[in-house]
Amino acid sequence: MQKSPNNTIPKRRITPRALLEIKRLGCPQVHPDGQRVAFVLEEADFEESRWNCHIWLADRRQPAESEEESDENVRQLTFAKEGEREPRWSPDGRYLAFLSERPASGQEEDSEEEDGTTQIWILPLEGGEAFRLTQAKQGVESYAWFPDAETLLFLTTEPKPEPVANVKCDYQKQHIDPTDETEPRPRKQFWRVHLKERKPQLLFTADPGVESFALSPDGTRLAYLTNRTGDPDDAHIADLYLLTLPEEGEPTLHLLSDREGGKYHLRWSPDGHVLTFLGWLDPKLSYSRNSLFGMRIPAPLLPPTAHSTQPLPWLNKLPEAPNDALLTEYDFDLSCYEWSSEEMAIYALATVRTGSQLLRIDDVTTPLPLSSDVPRYDLALQPEGAVMAWIEESAQAPPEIYIHEPPSQVRPLTKLNVAFTEEYLLPKQEVVRWKSFDGQEIEGVLTYPLDYKKGKRYPLLLLIHGGPKGCSQNSLRSYEMHPVWASEGYLVLRPNYRGSEGYGNAFAISNRRDLGGGDYKDIMAGVEWCIAEGLADPERMGVMGGSYGGYMTNWIIAHTNRFKAAISLFGIFHLQTDYSNSSYSRWDYEYLGAYYWEDPEIYRRLSPGTYVDRIQTPTLIIHGEEDDNTFISNSKEMYQALKHRKVPVQFVHYPREKHGLEEPNHRLDEMRRCLAWMAKYIEGQPSFYRVGDTVKVQDTELCVTRAERTRFNGLLKNTNSPSESPTLLVVSFTLHSDTKASQPFRLSFNDIRLKSRTTEETWKPCGVPLEVHGVHVLVEGEKLRLEQHPDPLTGQLAFAAALAFDVPASGGEALLYIADMPPVLVEWPSEEHEEAEP
Repeated sequence: MQKSPNNTIPKRRITPRALLEIKRLGCPQVHPDGQRVAFVLEEADFEESRWNCHIWLADRRQPAESEEESDENVRQLTFAKEGEREPRWSPDGRYLAFLSERPASGQEEDSEEEDGTTQIWILPLEGGEAFRLTQAKQGVESYAWFPDAETLLFLTTEPKPEPVANVKCDYQKQHIDPTDETEPRPRKQFWRVHLKERKPQLLFTADPGVESFALSPDGTRLAYLTNRTGDPDDAHIADLYLLTLPEEGEPTLHLLSDREGGKYHLRWSPDGHVLTFLGWLDPKLSYSRNSLFGMRIPAPLLPPTAHSTQPLPWLNKLPEAPNDALLTEYDFDLSCYEWSSEEMAIYALATVRTGSQLLRIDDVTTPLPLSSDVPRYDLALQPEGAVMAWIEESAQAPPEIYIHEPPSQVRPLTKLNVAFTEEYLLPKQEVVRWKSFDGQEIEGVLTYPLDYKKGKRYPLLLLIHGGPKGCSQNSLRSYEMHPVWASEGYLVLRPNYRGSEGYGNAFAISNRRDLGGGDYKDIMAGVEWCIAEGLADPERMGVMGGSYGGYMTNWIIAHTNRFKAAISLFGIFHLQTDYSNSSYSRWDYEYLGAYYWEDPEIYRRLSPGTYVDRIQTPTLIIHGEEDDNTFISNSKEMYQALKHRKVPVQFVHYPREKHGLEEPNHRLDEMRRCLAWMAKYIEGQPSFYRVGDTVKVQDTELCVTRAERTRFNGLLKNTNSPSESPTLLVVSFTLHSDTKASQPFRLSFNDIRLKSRTTEETWKPCGVPLEVHGVHVLVEGEKLRLEQHPDPLTGQLAFAAALAFDVPASGGEALLYIADMPPVLVEWPSEEHEEAEP
């Protein structure tokens, strides 16, 4: 049994809830003084099954040098239940702006119609409460500060004229509420608002397709990107416009680039002479290399003050039309970048194989001397300095904020997730390589079973990423929660097959018109490698994937019966169905090179559903009911076919969920079902069940419905717990039998016990919890028992009960034994973790 560094708390196996309890960090923003970083932190709320999103502040002047004092330099800034996001410092550093749906204070609240819309809020750093700056009827989509630090620019959707809106409201009351798919989308508008006056001024009404913009450093020009229609499927026709913002008179609009292809991450150079953005290397293929483009602003569009300065020589070489990518010899995808005002250079993050690189770009491209083995994202720079911040994680550590300080020091700024590595056992993980059918080297991430022993073969779980231009990274987290599978004894392979990101442009586009071809062979070659290396048991293998990984899962089981079980997550079954129902149908066109009426054969030949008569593998299908990407009809078609063909299949769909489940309790339920499915069909019978599973023995069914800590006020502690925790673990369950019974069913406390999964400890119930007038009461007694008489009408036995257990406050997991029923795994977090949640 392993222990944490203080040798007191046994380390535990990673569970789905443990991974969901990892704090998600994002959107770091470096203060103008370079000493502080604001960022967004999300935490799972299991009571309401939602993610609480708030803004935090880290101070680099108070380094988190010890794990015991890891939170001294960070503090939470915002607390509204509705959450806050997208923080932005004012140029003078006196204010922090953010977006939120929180209601206004009583003095500011004007109408109920505005409640729930996204607005700009301002938090004064010198003290005082945050106040709402905007009251946009359709909500604020994005915003930016003007250089005067007193004015903000924001983008919103044009509201309907009041009479038109009133008519629509009246129609809705009469249930006359059809949706016309051909109705034009509303236009977008740019507004300006002053901090003190708080009276918005309309600057310009643009077309419906505006999604992002960048305000010039002097505030006189506005660049924006638009696809003109507002249809998310029209990303390939994004154009770049420049809007001049004179002090007097009307703004004027100029088209800067109509080069075909997607464009995003628009930025100005610090001197205002150059615009840069990320785009597709091949304008017709969204999955070609994410590349950097740049252009010089034509002289007539520069403000008078700009003519007194000249751009650096490397910038002066840029064209006035951004038709070609700038980094011709650097063949990795850029994920984000920012300009350095101090150096007049660009810093960028690139996806490189299973990790990342940080680059400095001017007339040459120079990778910084940092490890390329770890993923990094969300790069931010000090506006007028040399401090950089980003999010970084690894196979052995959850995400934290890192900073780069002059001259070249890199260190973690936060240690918000350090407790995870202290509390849980981390499986061994490494990057492996193998040769595919054509000699192409393929890479993947291999995670070993927690109790791995060399020379022993283990059940293999093949986890396939989506995209296909996604990437399995050498990190601790993934949607499929690979560390959980390793903790349950599986060998986990996550291959980066051809078409993946991070291996160059040729690799990324190599599966065009070949879905299920070379990529399928790459994946299966990885499986063969695991078997040849003596790692995987060829008789115990499962396959699982989401989105395109779901497509590939469906394709694999339609072409081989080697896998004992499959889990298809929001995948594609028929390509024509996918094209016809997806909000992003251009994906099918780009990968297949034609519409289905132009080349029906390729849609038929590359669809997993074409080969449904070959599928024999037991399959669990999971989908979100509001998925507009790979529409749920894909999974419905697959379920219907397998059900009629008598192939073991289960179809589970979740309300409110889109492309991939988000709600924490849905994620827990999803993983419970996935673990049970693989255990049933790979191992033949699970060694234990989980909370929510139905356990059936002959005619009796048991279901443990909940296991959670509950506070009992006034309770005197005395027993097994090493701490003086005022909480107990309350386990709720149901038992019922379909057959008639003549005698009551009785359970004594001696028939029920919890047995630790990591130690030899055993706990019996310490009482029966009751709730009286909102207060939790514990009924104790040496001879307590549970008794239920048969239903007088049906003769069936059915009852629900709850029992309390005095378990360690440090958290743990144990097997619950009730009479002769199979054990059920229950887990509980440490009490310190629960109390630390804001």
